[in-house]
Amino acid sequence: MEFKKRGQLSLFVLAGIVIIIALSILFYFSTLNVNKPKMDTVVFSFDIKEIEDRIDSCLKEMMPKIADLMASNGGFIDLKNAPFKMEFSFIKDEWRKTVAYGLFEDKIVLIGNNGLEYQIENYLEERIPLCAEVNKLGIDYEGEINVIAKVIPNNINVNVVYPLIFKKGDLTWKTRDRYSSNLKSKLGLMMDLAQKIVEQQNRNNGFILFSDLAVRGIKISMNPVDKDTTVFLLNDESSGLTFMFGSGRRNE
Repeated sequence: MEFKKRGQLSLFVLAGIVIIIALSILFYFSTLNVNKPKMDTVVFSFDIKEIEDRIDSCLKEMMPKIADLMASNGGFIDLKNAPFKMEFSFIKDEWRKTVAYGLFEDKIVLIGNNGLEYQIENYLEERIPLCAEVNKLGIDYEGEINVIAKVIPNNINVNVVYPLIFKKGDLTWKTRDRYSSNLKSKLGLMMDLAQKIVEQQNRNNGFILFSDLAVRGIKISMNPVDKDTTVFLLNDESSGLTFMFGSGRRNE
């Protein structure tokens, strides 16, 4: 009988030890969960190549539009920046067009290829960050943009330096530094030709000698607005790009 009681006691002691061990293990793991730093439940995903591709795409899409605007406006992307401009309509045409002067009251005001380059640089430095939409990512970033444009007779070359650094917590991403565009365009050639036209007009009392202005593939048209004002159209027959500018002489 005494042996039976001892066996029951041993069984209770063993069960108590097992319970104590189980509670200790449970307490240990619960303590780990309490002391463990809380992690964000949302995993942050960021694709740096997507930003680079967007900048490449923006540059590729904007350059032809920039060339078209400058050609049709007499050298200006935005005619608000043209100090001398005129509004006209061709005979039998219902639409009216505003264009910058290249010659105004016997003064040459054509901006030249340097003026084209300056506008391209300023326009892209303003528009590329907006087009890339980096401010909509909800992440801290830093980076300055610098654009260098070169307008030559048959090309517009653009180099963009725009290194971007993105930071979130201890994570850092960096884009590549440089982007470029090489647009085949005769905008520079037509600007040079427009310069020769206004120089001839200014030198020869309004007259021009077309034989001195012949450029292969470029068609020159004169459209008188009144006795003192003419609109010149220089058309690239291969691409359809048309450079347009006004020429106004002083009333005599």
